[in-house]
Amino acid sequence: MPQQYQPAGFLWVYGDSLAVRLGNSVQSRGLCTRLYWRCSQSYNWIYPVMSEALSKEQNDDLDFSSEKVIGTIVDVLRRREMQRRDSVLLINLGIHFPISINFTTFQRLVGDLIIVLKETKIDSQGYRVPKYPAKVIWKSSTAIHKEKVEIKNKTNWRFFTTQVST
Repeated sequence: MPQQYQPAGFLWVYGDSLAVRLGNSVQSRGLCTRLYWRCSQSYNWIYPVMSEALSKEQNDDLDFSSEKVIGTIVDVLRRREMQRRDSVLLINLGIHFPISINFTTFQRLVGDLIIVLKETKIDSQGYRVPKYPAKVIWKSSTAIHKEKVEIKNKTNWRFFTTQVST
């Protein structure tokens, strides 16, 4: 870091348990102590997880709602600390989506989220600016060997394949 550098912006990590592990691992490191002035995170599977035990028991008998997923992401982007160009939202829509919804629904979710993230507004000087000024980084999850897990729901893993090297 340059000698005169002052921490700026806010880092928000949004995602599943892998994102939570990443968020926890950087809390005490330079990323969250010297580069950004603060870091935080949101934990979700498909929807936000407040309690793992409760989330495992919940069944609302409703179809998947991309609006609900996008709404929770937008809620983070609307936070005061995220209304800065030097803030960053790192999104990990990981393993829970492809095992829970079909591929075309997941594609639609990604497309709809991109549309929302690209929205603009007119600022006080009449310029068109991003509606959500924070930078967004899309973090993917690496393929894991879930086919080797001892107990699995046969249909849940239908979209997973092992890594391929050519």
